[in-house]
Amino acid sequence: MRHSFDTADTLRFLNPKAFYVGATFDACQLSKFIKESIWEYGYYDSDHTSIKTDKYEEYVADITKGDTLIVKRLNGKAQTTMRILAIGIVLGRNFDKTIRVAWVKQLDIDVPLHTVGTISPGYRLTELPDAIKKEVEKARAKFLRLNLQIEDQWY
Repeated sequence: MRHSFDTADTLRFLNPKAFYVGATFDACQLSKFIKESIWEYGYYDSDHTSIKTDKYEEYVADITKGDTLIVKRLNGKAQTTMRILAIGIVLGRNFDKTIRVAWVKQLDIDVPLHTVGTISPGYRLTELPDAIKKEVEKARAKFLRLNLQIEDQWY
């Protein structure tokens, strides 16, 4: 399925931010996210009775069409690496506050620890560690190959 981008979207796509995001509240939600082409933010409150979404709202609010989401899982306390599970391109927002995502690449690689929060602030692609930057560049190139439609028309 091709996705449309207007001029503003294209400019943002050319200068995107990358966000490390989690996919676990109660259990890993990644397969659901990939199946439904979404990402959903949430975490359990201290009583583990309800899902909250207020903690990192400023980061979530900064995610826009064309940005990259990097699903990560921390490898435990006092670890120096984290596991990268998937990379996707943001397509927009849904009315239910989920984010539409074209999940381009599933991974299972350890990389140097770069963030520890449930969601990170947006990083410029040049700020990513080399191992992650290469994977993000490949995923974004794959997305372009699958979605770029050049019309050969002269006006």
